[in-house]
Amino acid sequence: MMAIDGRESRRKKEVIGIIGAGVSGLLACKYCISKGFDPIVFESESSIGGVWSKTIGSTKLQTPKPFYQFSDYPWPDSVTEMFPDQQRVLEYIESYASHFDLIRHIQFNNKVLSLSYDGEWNLWGEAFNNKGKWSVTVQDTATLSTQVSVGENVIQLHNGEECKKYLRVRCIDPTYRWMVRACAIGESGWFHVHKYVGEHTCGVDHVTGKHKNVTVEVIASLILNFFVDNKGPRPKEIERIIFRELHCRLDYWKYWMAGVITKNIVRGTPEHGYVVLPAFSYIFNGLNPGSINSLMVDEKSGRFIYYFMAFGASIRGYAHMRKVVAVDGTHLFGKYEGVLLSAVAQDTQNHIYPLAYYVVDKENDASWGFFFGKLKAFVVDEPELCIFSDRHVSISNGLARHYPLVHHGVCMRHLGENLRINHHYFDSLYLYYHAAKAYTLEEFNDYFKPLKERCPSASACLEHGVGFEKWNRAHFPGNRFNVMTSNIAESLNSMLHDEREYTVAAIFNSIAHRFGDIFRKRYAEVDNSKTTFVPVAEAILRENMIEGDKLYVNNINGSTNEFTVLGYGSSAKVNLSRRSCSCRKYDLVKFPCAHAMAALHLKHGDEYDTSIYNYSLQIYSKELYLLVYLEPFCAAPLESEWSMAREYLGMQVLPSDFDPKLERRKVKRVEGVLEPSSQVPNIPEFPPNKGPEAFEGEVIHSMDYSKMDSETAANFVKGKHVAVVGFQKSGLDIAMECSMVNGVERPCTVVIRTPHWNLPDFSPWGLNLGYLYLNRFSELMVHKPGEGMLLSLLATTLSPLRWAFSKYVEYYIKHKNRLDKHGMVPDHSFLNEWSSCSIAVEPEGFYNRVEEGSIKLIKRAKTLGFSKEGIVLEEKGEPIKSDLVILATGFKGIEKLKHIFELTKYQESIAGSDDSAAVPLYRECIHPRIPQLAIIGFSESFANLYTSEIRCRWLAELLDGKFELPSVKIMEKDIQEWDEYKKRYTYRKYYRRSCIAALHIWHNDQLCKDMGWNPKRKNSLWAEWFEPYGPLDYAG
Repeated sequence: MMAIDGRESRRKKEVIGIIGAGVSGLLACKYCISKGFDPIVFESESSIGGVWSKTIGSTKLQTPKPFYQFSDYPWPDSVTEMFPDQQRVLEYIESYASHFDLIRHIQFNNKVLSLSYDGEWNLWGEAFNNKGKWSVTVQDTATLSTQVSVGENVIQLHNGEECKKYLRVRCIDPTYRWMVRACAIGESGWFHVHKYVGEHTCGVDHVTGKHKNVTVEVIASLILNFFVDNKGPRPKEIERIIFRELHCRLDYWKYWMAGVITKNIVRGTPEHGYVVLPAFSYIFNGLNPGSINSLMVDEKSGRFIYYFMAFGASIRGYAHMRKVVAVDGTHLFGKYEGVLLSAVAQDTQNHIYPLAYYVVDKENDASWGFFFGKLKAFVVDEPELCIFSDRHVSISNGLARHYPLVHHGVCMRHLGENLRINHHYFDSLYLYYHAAKAYTLEEFNDYFKPLKERCPSASACLEHGVGFEKWNRAHFPGNRFNVMTSNIAESLNSMLHDEREYTVAAIFNSIAHRFGDIFRKRYAEVDNSKTTFVPVAEAILRENMIEGDKLYVNNINGSTNEFTVLGYGSSAKVNLSRRSCSCRKYDLVKFPCAHAMAALHLKHGDEYDTSIYNYSLQIYSKELYLLVYLEPFCAAPLESEWSMAREYLGMQVLPSDFDPKLERRKVKRVEGVLEPSSQVPNIPEFPPNKGPEAFEGEVIHSMDYSKMDSETAANFVKGKHVAVVGFQKSGLDIAMECSMVNGVERPCTVVIRTPHWNLPDFSPWGLNLGYLYLNRFSELMVHKPGEGMLLSLLATTLSPLRWAFSKYVEYYIKHKNRLDKHGMVPDHSFLNEWSSCSIAVEPEGFYNRVEEGSIKLIKRAKTLGFSKEGIVLEEKGEPIKSDLVILATGFKGIEKLKHIFELTKYQESIAGSDDSAAVPLYRECIHPRIPQLAIIGFSESFANLYTSEIRCRWLAELLDGKFELPSVKIMEKDIQEWDEYKKRYTYRKYYRRSCIAALHIWHNDQLCKDMGWNPKRKNSLWAEWFEPYGPLDYAG
């Protein structure tokens, strides 16, 4: 028999609700479980990780990983980088959740809409000493249904509808107090009103906006005429249309759902897109003779598996093209998702030429093997063929099986990005690109040798892991002409961005429609030219002729075909009969290089220009180019116009297997709510009539950009003039990614309102920053909340040393980043920056990009607005011409906290006495005047995981009854003392930002004393005062 004390019995009854499955939410869950509770975690997304699941892929940790790890679950040995990237961090967090079996406590796709406290509150003391409880209103983000917990029953709530036992109705505008709460009186059909607030003054626009007759079907009927060529308005545009037509504003999901319904009307439903595939193939083959299509269906279930399509015009045109093909895959956005595989060639005008497409469930050996097996029908396996791709292992496996004779090369750009991210290889990345593009082995060695010296790990990967023959032109065994990347396939994916959300049949029909027009235009463009070769080839030949006229030619042995050409400090040997030159450009590109032009001039005299075409590959001729585009694509007509045999109409194909998100519990009646901070975009204020609506381009927030994967983000900014507003972490990362995509041709403009002391690394002049700011001695130099006279005297006495530490770091940053040269020296000190938690570790090589011209800095912009062309700064007359503006202006976490409460008094309490961005929290966890609620993760430090963990442990001990909180008066006094510290040390612009960066040990000491722990965690006096404190010091 086992006795159960009252506290353990209570744990079985009390429920802990946790909002958010980010780092703080997972830690709160883990430590609540350790105390015997069974917490519920409400997560609005379908995955864990919080901000790390939405962060830009190139973002890395801002602190070294020893300071950002769980105390009882260190980083695995396989992670060797000191600053792991977003993917590594997310994998680490997911591994932690799996290791401690936290997933079973998480309710995914559950967005908390509001919190309502019911019952009496006797102010803080013991954690569960009150009779009241929180009611949590949660929306299922998968089904958009909303549920609320009232008493023992869960009722469905939609604009105040009633259930059998309870009635809860409130004004749809949360800023107004009108509400009714009632419960049923037996089975009489009558309700007893418990609470009624009669004040109701909201405007008529809210009534219209929520009117039950303004359904998504009505909206769909209004916007149907706005769809042209299968494309229509987005939700924001639909909002403007509805306001113009009906003079009301509706919920966002109605606009979105109306768009979905209209798309289904115009394009057909996703399910119908599968059903008509056999009939579509029959019609399409009749309009495009010689096309190859293949549909694979599961024999038992009749469900879709694969669909392959190669257009007849492309098949015949490919016979007259260079034998260089790029393959790639891209994700589809439709209801049933999937992947679109593609094979693309490049014509002699350097245009994209589509060969074949293939819709599959995912990229694996089976799908790529099937694709190559079908492609082989007209792209024949031969030694002359070269195929380029990224390094996806299934592509290599498929080629080895179906194309044993081809030469397989990897994309130069993809490989370069892998070197930059995985090997931190940036400053010398140009050496890699020069080596890849080198024509001769001598030129290759000139660049690869210094590369090997500067980055041994990267060079070992290139030489042994990938192999020279895969990535550089000098070693490549085949003839790749001028193709170095798989960009032609990726450009096609970007071009088909809209089509990627169509139904399967509509995807291929839209491709046929678009390329039908493109083929006709390309044919007409070259047909109207008066040249022998295509215009692009003619332009290169002219440039080579001009360069050749500057060279000296010697014919030593008297041969009419062998020449030695001198010039620019080098020599080359040309053999015209073999169409070869020692520079290898003639050999690979297949028309005369500058050296060959000089030799032809000597051989044929001043009229040599007419003989150039005889020494060039005829694939560049105008006649062959016109054969490539002789036949256009033909799109299928409307389905109502189809005519075919009855057996095609009877064939039915079901959609692929689809695993919808399982419906979860929506609500719980909870005793305490632990609420990690949420993100609401911080949008700057703009002058009248100079907001984003005045701009013809696109304006997004960095939060929207970070939701894209790397490929989508690169395609989104590619070829655009991008302006980034903001100079902290997200702004730096986005600017860096844009510069990598667009280079100096379309530099990324960064509009900087306040320069910051962004760190190039964490070790100024070789000294780890932890020894300057993350040990006990460093905190002796700072005045602390609640300090005694001795500590105050020490802080004053050591203030010159504090100043010296700050100047030491500032001088390093100015020297390393050449801030004086760029006019980027901040007005405030590094200590101010550190104390404000606004420190960012900049991407490697950021200022190198500034100096090369791919990033432009617009400094100290005071006011910001928009014009038709782009951003307008009051200090500068001309607008910054832009196609895309990204606002990297941070977030307003406090806004979400304020509006999540139903009661006005809690909304007013959460922000304290002013309008700042801080929340008055005792121990950075508890609001003294809000019952049974803790907020973890809102207050920042230099490493949020580290400080969130010890706060969660403190909170778990509080919930377990190990200690009690002081009175509200004492807690508010402590909060005021911490506020005075923040006023003193934070940068004025970020005053009241919840940050304890400069005093994290002092803060942890207070938590340890509350829990009855020894705050001194080191094993020696020297280590205690001078070694940095980290998460592992609080293990056990």
